[in-house]
Amino acid sequence: MKKQINKKKLLTLLIVPIFCLVLVNAGIMNYFGQIKSTVDVEQPISFFVNGVDNTGEQVSETVPCEAGETCMGSNAYRIVNDGESDRIVSLITSGNTNGVDVSYVKVQTFDLYGQHYGDNLDLELSEYDVMVIPSVDEVTYVVDFPDDATEVDVEISRASGDNYHIKYSTNIGSEEEGFHYRDPSLTASDTLPIAGFESFIEGSYDSTNKVVTFTVKRELGYVQTFAVHLMGSFEDIDSFVVSSFMTKEFKTGEGGTYRDNGITYHEVIDFDTLSQVTVPANSFIEFYPQFSVDDMATDGNYVIYTTINPAE
Repeated sequence: MKKQINKKKLLTLLIVPIFCLVLVNAGIMNYFGQIKSTVDVEQPISFFVNGVDNTGEQVSETVPCEAGETCMGSNAYRIVNDGESDRIVSLITSGNTNGVDVSYVKVQTFDLYGQHYGDNLDLELSEYDVMVIPSVDEVTYVVDFPDDATEVDVEISRASGDNYHIKYSTNIGSEEEGFHYRDPSLTASDTLPIAGFESFIEGSYDSTNKVVTFTVKRELGYVQTFAVHLMGSFEDIDSFVVSSFMTKEFKTGEGGTYRDNGITYHEVIDFDTLSQVTVPANSFIEFYPQFSVDDMATDGNYVIYTTINPAE
């Protein structure tokens, strides 16, 4: 019996090349039109550590901490938004958090304003500021202290309602040199050595960066507030104050007015921990990670990751 050829297959093989020739010869269009778009993407969010751009990179630090203690990381992490609109980002914790509670606190910056005494008590925005770094049971203040400054006075509130003052002075050789404190029971000019004050933890003056840094105890369950007065021999300015240290205008009995710059209104410190933050347009936020270690946590290295991503 003669073997049958698969005519369907053969026919297919013959027709396909013929049809292809027809397509080419007829000049069939590949498309009716084509648009080529080059999308120039600029990511407005960047990530800095100690002034170094680490966007897209993983950075590491080791935080020594004992069981039962709360410890803060040593680096201030900065998220920068160069865009024209606010951006919301999330701080996502992962890794070995068994026995370690991780939270994030925001570094808060308050402007200092130049102040004129006499008839003109208007405030002028300056290049100086004070950074406030809150933690679980303490608060750190970092105040600009330029060469012309001689004293800074930070007034800090207490739950009892009687504020105390932490002062740093460069009055070299005098009893006022270095850190002192003034309790409400003292007169305005009297101060005591800081060593005898239970609310003070530590303090220092950085002559390179021109800042005074000190840490005080935080009263739990109470929102601590503060005011700043920076004094010295400044050109065209009598002193510098936080913006809340506003001058007030009062009416006199004769129908005139006078201004009093002795009334202070404290700035409020935000102690909320962060999980999602809004980074303002053309601005930045800084935060520190803090780690609360359980009393029963075992010895060892706990590797914990913080991922910064757009908020979902």
